[in-house]
Amino acid sequence: MAANAFPVVFGDFRRGYLIVDRLILDVMVDPYSSKNQGMVEFSARRRVGGQVVIADALKKLKIAS
Repeated sequence: MAANAFPVVFGDFRRGYLIVDRLILDVMVDPYSSKNQGMVEFSARRRVGGQVVIADALKKLKIAS
């Protein structure tokens, strides 16, 4: 670990951090990649994000130099 780094965050994450989840699930069908084996490939993607809402609810632990 580097000196003056903040490797640990603790606190009330329920109040301090918000996770945003999109309801849409993107599914892509690829019938050409595995055509020789008689299979169809599916790729799925879901977008998720997050951000600090109340910074006072979370505290960072600093490593001393």
